[in-house]
Amino acid sequence: MRPMILFLAIIAVLFLLGFALHTLVWVALVALVVWLVVLMVRPHRRGRRWYSL
Repeated sequence: MRPMILFLAIIAVLFLLGFALHTLVWVALVALVVWLVVLMVRPHRRGRRWYSL
């Protein structure tokens, strides 16, 4: 293999890994926001408060 092809292959792998990591980070952030919204919107008829304002 030529060094240039190997270099491009390494860059492509790193780009794909970075894209996957970025996607995982965004999914985790969205899940956290949804969880917080559910906690805030959840009716607290039982008297328990899972959050303090």
